[in-house]
Amino acid sequence: MKRRRDIARRYRRELAQVPGLTLLDHKDDRKSAYWCFTILVERRDDFIRKLRANGVPASVIHLRIDRNSVFGGLNKDLPNQEEFDKRQVSIPIHNGLTGRDVDKIVKTIRKGW
Repeated sequence: MKRRRDIARRYRRELAQVPGLTLLDHKDDRKSAYWCFTILVERRDDFIRKLRANGVPASVIHLRIDRNSVFGGLNKDLPNQEEFDKRQVSIPIHNGLTGRDVDKIVKTIRKGW
């Protein structure tokens, strides 16, 4: 947990001012397990292509589930959810990441897409 939290702090610090990227809210009175690190980006497909071209995996993990039949196949108008779905992507965060790995991820993102 400590390693993941250290990586998350670094991401928050070093990616905070990247144009076209929005960090999700973080509350100091809560502790995350950081099983993933999700951000919002403009032109998500371009972002993912840029990272992958530089050997950095990126994934779309959280997809809208309220339309699944197991939940009744609801088809509600949820504009905030729809906007989130268009922009969300998760970048690597796990115990095996080295400082050099994190450097590469941050530098690749900061170069733009």
